[in-house]
Amino acid sequence: MKINPHIHLTTGQFAELMNIKKDTLFYYDKMKIFSPEIIAPNGYRYYSIYQADVFNVIGILKELDIPLKKIKSYLDNRSPEKLLHLLEQEAAALTTKINRLYNMRQFIHDKINVTKEAIESFTSEIIIQHKVEDEYLLTTNTKPLTNEMNVYDSIQLHYKYLEKHDLIGSASEGWMILAENVINKDNLKYDYLYTKVHDSHYANQILPKGTYLVAYHKEGYSNISETYNRFVQYAKNNGFVLKGYFYEDILLDELSVKGFEQYIIKLSVQVVESKNY
Repeated sequence: MKINPHIHLTTGQFAELMNIKKDTLFYYDKMKIFSPEIIAPNGYRYYSIYQADVFNVIGILKELDIPLKKIKSYLDNRSPEKLLHLLEQEAAALTTKINRLYNMRQFIHDKINVTKEAIESFTSEIIIQHKVEDEYLLTTNTKPLTNEMNVYDSIQLHYKYLEKHDLIGSASEGWMILAENVINKDNLKYDYLYTKVHDSHYANQILPKGTYLVAYHKEGYSNISETYNRFVQYAKNNGFVLKGYFYEDILLDELSVKGFEQYIIKLSVQVVESKNY
């Protein structure tokens, strides 16, 4: 083939065009993945500018973590039908990866928000908050948290469910317990372990909008019953009726503090005003 100076580039020129090192072209040629269109009698190597498209596709496939051996196998037996199959296969894989990355980004944003809430909003007092929107929860059943094995079993069941549906845990997973159980001082009889999700498709319960009593509990779970007792007394003193469930959101955990006693747990329960007050 005759060298055409208008379309044929030296190794250095082609490397500059593709913004790569010449060594990359030498390596690809050695692996018989991508070779120059012309090797002159004097040993000079020339790439066609039309090879740029092929090189770009190789780069994209490599970024998708496709092994060079698989790329070479395709190029050795290329055809329009095989290209279509390969691209459709990788498009599906890329969509899955994009969704995973989106969920990871959402987790990081959520973690930022709950950490800021713990830092900026922490108070030992019970406060009133008005939730203006429903939140979506994915819940799994729990065993009574009377021993460490029950805690482990409940968490394992929940994480297996998340894994089965390719979901990432939320930034503040938590536990749910009926307000009636708290009133009856049965604080270990939890009902659900939950993860907050942004897509209602995965939710099986809703954390409803409305008026909530809220407190930020520090010191882990060793004396959390004291905070629950304060909720019950506060509701009585201020004419509120506890409704539905208590929600325990762990805002600060081992990722930001050292030691269980430094955890900050947000406790909240929906309330309505008592008609008899």
